Amino acid sequence: MQNIENKEYYTLLGLTKQGKNDIIIMYEIIRNKNER
Repeated sequence: MQNIENKEYYTLLGLTKQGKNDIIIMYEIIRNKNER
């Protein structure tokens, strides 16, 4: 996804800054598990 699309996606979900951070953390955890 491009940055503009990401911003629109987060805006549509109405997420707070903390909410975005939680999603990023979850994504990193899932990605790390898949790499093992």
